[in-house]
Amino acid sequence: MKNITLLEILTITVSVSSLISSIAYTYVYVVGQQTQFFHEIHTEYAGTPMMEAFDLLESFKDATGPAYGPEYLRLKSLSRQAYQSLKSNNDTSTLSRFAELFSSGGSSHDSDIAFGRKLDSSRRMILHYWAKIHMFHQLGYLNERLLSVFPGRTRAELSLGLVEPLVEATAQLLNRSSVVHDHQQVLDNIRQIYRIPKKTQTEPADAEPDL
Repeated sequence: MKNITLLEILTITVSVSSLISSIAYTYVYVVGQQTQFFHEIHTEYAGTPMMEAFDLLESFKDATGPAYGPEYLRLKSLSRQAYQSLKSNNDTSTLSRFAELFSSGGSSHDSDIAFGRKLDSSRRMILHYWAKIHMFHQLGYLNERLLSVFPGRTRAELSLGLVEPLVEATAQLLNRSSVVHDHQQVLDNIRQIYRIPKKTQTEPADAEPDL
């Protein structure tokens, strides 16, 4: 049997040490990346724009009750109807008049148009946030253990309760389910991450927590 020389022992030792160092560096890098992304999603959720989006949709849902989706649909449709009305009347300043409709001041009808846009903007903001969560999860930056801590299942259920009826209403408005397929896919992915079953029409909605 061949004797192992001192040089060979040193070579093996250096190789093993290099491997251990590489593994340790990779582990520290991955943990550092996870911490960075975890901080990012926490900061965005706690930001004023996101809080205002949740507050607006929660208040609107409380005020409208079962008519939450249909009333959102009505308000969202107003801007499209206003534009078509201006065009059909051969208004020479259609674009400028259309822009004026989005200001909060003016008639009650104009205010409804501006409010509909705020509702839709809130829906898009929350949906975009969860799309980012899913992307980070797919890329391996956020595992299910971290996501169970934050945003967590309760916040996911709250978001689904606020956004999903509006996504479904938007599909009805456009009469083309493919247009909002990606939006629904985001919600389905969140359900999958947190193992949240989709409620049937006959199931009563749970009381929404104030988060």
